[in-house]
Amino acid sequence: MTRGKRLVLVILLVILSACEQKPIAHQPINVSADDSKLLAEDNKLIIWTTSDLFEGAMDHFFKYETDLELELEIVDPAEVVDRYYEALTYRRPPDLFFVSDEYVGLFSEVDGFVDFNHYITNGSIYEDLPSPLNDRYINLEGQRYGVPITYFPYVTYYRHDILESRGFPSEPEDLGNYIKTGANYHKLARTFFDEGIYVFESNQALLQLGLRTSYPFDDDYTYQFDRGAFRQLTDTVSLMYQDGMRPEVSIWSNYGQNLLREDKLVMFHMPTYGASHLEDWVPEQAGKWRMTSLPLGLSGIDREGSMVALMSEKSHHQRTAFKLLQIITRDQNYLVLNESNHPMLDQDNLTTYYTDYLSETTAGRPSMLDLYARRHWYNTMFDINKGVEVSPLLFNKTHDRLKEESRLDQRILIEQFVSESRGRIGKTN
Repeated sequence: MTRGKRLVLVILLVILSACEQKPIAHQPINVSADDSKLLAEDNKLIIWTTSDLFEGAMDHFFKYETDLELELEIVDPAEVVDRYYEALTYRRPPDLFFVSDEYVGLFSEVDGFVDFNHYITNGSIYEDLPSPLNDRYINLEGQRYGVPITYFPYVTYYRHDILESRGFPSEPEDLGNYIKTGANYHKLARTFFDEGIYVFESNQALLQLGLRTSYPFDDDYTYQFDRGAFRQLTDTVSLMYQDGMRPEVSIWSNYGQNLLREDKLVMFHMPTYGASHLEDWVPEQAGKWRMTSLPLGLSGIDREGSMVALMSEKSHHQRTAFKLLQIITRDQNYLVLNESNHPMLDQDNLTTYYTDYLSETTAGRPSMLDLYARRHWYNTMFDINKGVEVSPLLFNKTHDRLKEESRLDQRILIEQFVSESRGRIGKTN
């Protein structure tokens, strides 16, 4: 094990002890399995996942495409980091690990996973996916440690007829450009709020939108929530709170869905499956909705819902596992890859829109330090839900505490990986 990898393990122990409580119910599995059990397990493709979304595609694959048996274990998301780290020490670890984008950064610099660069060829579905989507799972050593298997672009849904009637842009590109700035988004929200109409669900929901779509650290492990789009988000949320714009709406509640039916909630943010929910909630509004990019310069996939696959380098079934991953990716992202229109949306060429959206450059990537950000920002969300005043001071305190706590680990990672990465790049030039 290299010095860099040993440092990573030390950092992981510190992060986990600081940020995560150990699950009480889980008992470590004995690492030393007997040879007969290992031989039996070699006839199986073992998959651990936090969400069983893949049943249809996998049933067909194991019935018609391989002689291997499937062994699937659903891992509690609260235990996923501990369980996956532990599994890497097994003589026979799972072949595949599925984990949300939200947590995958914790595995980005860890030994034990296949470099998918060796498998992605011109015939692979991953070769055809937009580079910004694929390449966020390349670590600082140039290894592609994961591949996306579900990815849900986060977008804005809006009633184009109602916005147009108030003189606001109603074409997707025009509106997307308009709401990029905090001043314009505030004006839009203020205009409708004064009429008892909402263009966002709550101040907490807007903040949650940023947390679900943004990466806290950039490619060089530098914290970035105190600048750029996320800073514009917190400034705007603070301003709207101070101005008395504090709707307490959830689109998942009966109240929120009644507001949709009454033309009182005319804009909301959701991953691209939102159109299907609209069809269930307000089918009579077919054709009155459109979709555009997120406000305030935000963009990205739903980090909580989008899943990434990692493969153990100890797997004896790597090619079969990679074949399965491609089938799952095609199956799970069928709408993103093939949906040209939707009856709820007055919009065509949706597949092109999704591709263009996913092709936009991403600020940052999954990071070994993401749990620091998760803990501090969810504490801040908890305070807001308790009634703490939303202000720039609240957010600045969050930035300061987070940066102070992660500073030592951040410095180690920068010195070990960023410096080495820059050195390798310099030698190749």
